[in-house]
Amino acid sequence: MLLTPSDAETLLRRSIVDSFDSILSYSNLEETCNIDKIDEWFEKYSFENVEIEIHKSSNKVTIDNEERKKWLQLGYKEFTDYILKKNRKESLNEKQFTNYDRNGLYKNVKICFYKEGYHDEEFAIVTHHKNNTVINSKLPQLTLGVVIKRDENYYLCIQQSCDSVRIPEGESRNFLFLKLSEEGEFPIVLIDPQEVYKTLKVECKYRNLHIIEYDQTVNGTVQANEEDGGYIFKDINDNSYTWILDLKESHAQRILNKFASEISRVGLDESEWLRRWKG
Repeated sequence: MLLTPSDAETLLRRSIVDSFDSILSYSNLEETCNIDKIDEWFEKYSFENVEIEIHKSSNKVTIDNEERKKWLQLGYKEFTDYILKKNRKESLNEKQFTNYDRNGLYKNVKICFYKEGYHDEEFAIVTHHKNNTVINSKLPQLTLGVVIKRDENYYLCIQQSCDSVRIPEGESRNFLFLKLSEEGEFPIVLIDPQEVYKTLKVECKYRNLHIIEYDQTVNGTVQANEEDGGYIFKDINDNSYTWILDLKESHAQRILNKFASEISRVGLDESEWLRRWKG
């Protein structure tokens, strides 16, 4: 009963993927990467003993492999209290621990756990990119979560998936994008062709909304073409946009929801005293 029969392909694909996900979810897969397995990994890849500073210079402690295991078993807050007591140091109060959590914890994690050549960006990409494994059999399709680039500007597509399909043949459709910035807090990490990591900030403001019109290309969708080893989307004015990555649906939807909440705010004039103190 579908107007566009090819939509059935998407339904079947998602049903199959969801079935695999269910199998893995109910198979106790986490048992293959639990704390015992991590302990085994530590035995194979020994780390050197290191000295770290907790909160201030008077709280210096030495961390060996056994202490690292303890850290992972207890969690960093309980471990911090444990290691200070073990070294006859005074425990941190809540304010001191909060300060350490914000300013010193990450530095100590890098000292204690990072192997040479490891980058935080690598794991971040695994957690929020859909295209972790590049498969050339499917060309990118313009939909929610796609990041494209023109010149030096990056754009995130926030068009809902249902509005990215069923475009009648011979017609075009407007797609919504948020312009991304390379400065500020970032939810998106990527690696560019020069093997340089970049972080992209999403500012969910109406002024950052861009509308780009595309012609339908294949089966009611806008699909990229392969050019010069990359993938290119061309708008109705023949402007080229390079496909960069696909975000996982949940990450893209979170950004879209934040944008929607921003533009749904009610602006009004009122007493400044009331505005500041109404909570």
